[in-house]
Amino acid sequence: MVKVILMLNNIIKATLLAKHEVQRYRRFTNSIKIIKKNSVEYKNLLELKNNGYTIIKDFIEPNILNPIVDKLDNFYKRPNLDDPNYRVGGARWQNIEIDFPELKKILLENNNVKKIIKIYLENGINDFKKLVYQHSYYEKDLNDHNKKEIGLGRAWHCDTWKNEIKLMLFCTDIDETNGPLEVIPKSHNFLQNPIKIDYAKKIFSTIYPSKFNSDNLYFTINNESLKSRKIVGHKGSLAIFNTRCLHKASILKNGLRKVIWAYF
Repeated sequence: MVKVILMLNNIIKATLLAKHEVQRYRRFTNSIKIIKKNSVEYKNLLELKNNGYTIIKDFIEPNILNPIVDKLDNFYKRPNLDDPNYRVGGARWQNIEIDFPELKKILLENNNVKKIIKIYLENGINDFKKLVYQHSYYEKDLNDHNKKEIGLGRAWHCDTWKNEIKLMLFCTDIDETNGPLEVIPKSHNFLQNPIKIDYAKKIFSTIYPSKFNSDNLYFTINNESLKSRKIVGHKGSLAIFNTRCLHKASILKNGLRKVIWAYF
């Protein structure tokens, strides 16, 4: 009886995963037809589909972004050690769209972003969850702490078994020294994932949303030869990535990193 239940359970999981993949493929093939080839939108969509991430350069002009960042910094102060927003090496403020609704409008009403979200998410814009403002800053004791306990994603992980996306707006210039997002290209594709067996097992074990625990989706990767990509760029750029990709936040070695995340 137990074997039968486990078999049925796995059949249900496989069906859910297959259904999700088919829906995503259909949305992409249907929507890409109406976008002009060689356009910026077309390039972004293909990069996101094939590599799992894309960057829109100069998404917001500095004269628009700078006053917004100043307002955010005046509103959200760097926390003390006993503040719930404090984390080792950084701080994170949740649901900032409540106090700054104009940010949600800027991000989600962009035509390029709307097209990408429509293709990748089952409910499109309605899958929006929240905006998060994050500071990452250098602390000399950072390496003495367990990366996973830091809570700012500094170990390899993925967020979900689905092909969901996050948007990251650069509020400062981000280079390789100040904690850029690091992604393993194509790792959202099971067959092209460098640790596909362990990855597939963990993904498969978290398919039921009611049992979902993102702690199960952390991975120990000892292969230093992995071809990862650090997502860098100037202030005002926007990174979009598939959160099923293996990714992590690099250790901050210098300065300060400020970003706004859009969660879906």
